[in-house]
Order: sequence, then structure tokens, then C-alpha cells
Amino acid sequence: MKRLVFAICALAMLFILWSCAGFPEPAGEGTSLVIGSLIIDFPDGFFDQPAKRFDTDVKVFFKNTTKNAKFSLYTSHGYFYFQTNGTDEYLLESFDLSDIVIGDTRYSFGGRTIKREIATTQNKVIYLGHLVFTFSVPGVAQLSGRESTYNYETSASADWNKDALLRFISEQQADSPWLQMEIIEYGRK
Repeated sequence: MKRLVFAICALAMLFILWSCAGFPEPAGEGTSLVIGSLIIDFPDGFFDQPAKRFDTDVKVFFKNTTKNAKFSLYTSHGYFYFQTNGTDEYLLESFDLSDIVIGDTRYSFGGRTIKREIATTQNKVIYLGHLVFTFSVPGVAQLSGRESTYNYETSASADWNKDALLRFISEQQADSPWLQMEIIEYGRK
């Protein structure tokens, strides 16, 4: 009985910690939010699997070029975001999928370079757009024992959908202070 009570208490504490983590509040005066969406689409099949879209657990790599420091984030429902002081500059370097397990097979797809520069401004939401990287017409390039290498035709698209962005932020935190800040559609042509 004591174990059951302990387990219930532990789960309750985890739920409380998880619910408090939520969407970030601005860290201080001048803070900005860099946010975007990145989806990887395999409309003709993911390796030897059926068509698949990845919008969660895509690893996105950044470099703070002002401080010469690298970091990475994972997408959740397509979105990634981080706070900045509004003066540092960044580079969206690349993305990858690693250690995707389907059935008894482990897949890795990585090393896609983007190299997109990002200059920030204080007290703004720096919106990088909704990015979709499409990998189509998979073809086996090499078979080697238990490993196979595939080649894909690649394309990329970007869309700026402020309504979807605002909906995402408000779903994370209904009264988010980020909703009151100006949104800069960074990189929109």
C-alpha cells in the first residue's frame, strides 16, 4: 500500500513540474523570442516504410554567432523556439532525425545543412516561418549487409502563417506576453 501511495505522489509531483514548465515568459527587458516551425516530409516513403511526416523530435542545430556558442532544440508539433537578449545574432545551421525506431529497425536521417542567418531585435517575436523540407522518390543507393543508404529528391518551402503561430502560442499559454509583441516575419520575401 505504501508503494502505491508513493507512486501516486511521485506521479502528482511530475505532473505539477511538467505543467509549470510550459511556454517561457520573457526573461527580462529587451528579451525576444525566436520561433519557427520545421517539418520533414517523406511523401513517397521514409526509407522502406510508407509515407511519413516528422513534426516532433526533429533536432534543430543553432549557433549563436555573437558568442560563438552552439546549441540544439527539438521540435514539438513542428515548432521550435528560444529566447534571446534581442541583440545577439544566430545561424540556423541544420537539422536531423536520429535513432528513429520503427518495428525492429533503427533509422537515422541527418546532416541537412540550412545555414540561415538570424539577426534579432529587442522586445519582438522573430518568426522564422513554417519550413517544410520534402524528401521524395526514395531510391536505394547502396546495400551493405544490414545497412541501406537511400537517395532522395529534395525541396524546401517556407510559409508565413501568423494565425497558426498565434494559435500555437496561445495554446501554450493563453495570456502569453509574447502575444502582445510585434511579430517580425524574418526572411520573408
